[in-house]
Amino acid sequence: PDRDGWQGAVGVQVLRRDFEAIGGEAFVPPTVTKESGVFTLQRLDRDSWGIEGGVRVDTRSVRNVRADRDFTNLSASVGVFVRPFEGWFFGASASRTSRGLTEEELSSFGAHPATGAFEVGDPTLDKEVSYSLDTTAHYSDETWTLDLHGFYADYDNFIDLVPTGAVDADSGFPVFNFVQGGAEFYGAEAEIGYTAWRSGERSFRLEASGDYVHGTTDAGPAVRIPPW
Repeated sequence: PDRDGWQGAVGVQVLRRDFEAIGGEAFVPPTVTKESGVFTLQRLDRDSWGIEGGVRVDTRSVRNVRADRDFTNLSASVGVFVRPFEGWFFGASASRTSRGLTEEELSSFGAHPATGAFEVGDPTLDKEVSYSLDTTAHYSDETWTLDLHGFYADYDNFIDLVPTGAVDADSGFPVFNFVQGGAEFYGAEAEIGYTAWRSGERSFRLEASGDYVHGTTDAGPAVRIPPW
């Protein structure tokens, strides 16, 4: 509900997943994953300015023949925004995010035809933590819209899938290992739109967009992000 500009929500999430892949392409063992979490999201909107934030605490357990792990995660974010002029919106937010790992990252061992790789997980990997900053600017009127976004993210224990240089003899696929280390990402996005004609519910609109992202890790360039 909205109470004098305040809006918020509180929630609980519970999940149990029994995963089993069968057949010659199964590269992850049967796994039971359990998750539980609580979170709150709050927002104060004073028309010309506002603040918003959220906190989430969750746990995840992953159980199979290769991995027996438990993770506890704490994530939080806070943001501010202003509307200084008609049609304009500026915002910035900072967050800290913690993520428990998946059965693929912890316990893969086999050929993965969808990626063309022999993937090897590591049951000793730790949870992934990131610290990020996002900025945004938005303008709109009856004819024009403009959106600009910028972001920066710094990771502790970033999970990456890197080639080892070896080739699996049976599948012929190159061998990739899930590894962990520091990482840094930054980038920007831009979108612009122009409504050239409008008649009732009908309109003709032109749009253009572009984005840039740069990522580096302790193991080198981030895998599977294409070059500039």
